[in-house]
Amino acid sequence: MYVDGSGPKVGSGFFLGEILTTIPLPADEVKRSRAGCGKCSKCMTACPTNAFVGEHVLDARKCISYLTIENKGSIPHELREPMGNRIYGCDVCQQVCPWNKFEWGDIAGSPLFGQVDLSVSAPKLQDLLLMSEDSFLQTFSSSPIKRIGLARFIRNVAVAAGNSRNKLLVPVVEEALRAWAGKDEMVAEHLEWAKSRLMAASGEEEATKKEGTQGGETKGEEQRRTE
Repeated sequence: MYVDGSGPKVGSGFFLGEILTTIPLPADEVKRSRAGCGKCSKCMTACPTNAFVGEHVLDARKCISYLTIENKGSIPHELREPMGNRIYGCDVCQQVCPWNKFEWGDIAGSPLFGQVDLSVSAPKLQDLLLMSEDSFLQTFSSSPIKRIGLARFIRNVAVAAGNSRNKLLVPVVEEALRAWAGKDEMVAEHLEWAKSRLMAASGEEEATKKEGTQGGETKGEEQRRTE
């Protein structure tokens, strides 16, 4: 995608907008050229949720930006794990596109809009899970995150928490669950999902440790018998 008149090599990092006017304007000539798009499949293969279902075809229902921002309902279970720790939007397809000349890298801010406060760019999940309405509005007062509201925000954070495999978040998720239970069924369900994921990860970790210990004891016993 490129902005008509700017040329095909400026990349796809744009905000699209529209102007409503009663002034009669001449129609632009429709350009059929794909401007080089399609000669690689980097965006298709890099998409975490496989939202590209074909060349130049995106299933928006699978797009993380849609799921975390525009979607007002529950996030499908099969798409939660691929979301990883993304809480608001996703730029993977922008980052891998050869036409984009920005040095995206692992920067805390945006190549288009500069640096943002660390509390927004690298927040702690435990703090986000326990946010109140007031703290949410205060933290994101000047951020587009504000527009999705606290409930959808906690929904997204719950998915990130469940994918973190950090067992220290279990009591935090439980506290958040107590706050949202009976208040918002959708948020509570996502928090329950996060809790079950974290508990399962904790159980797997303990089982691995136990197997390692038992294996070490067995090896020691064999060594003593040899001696």
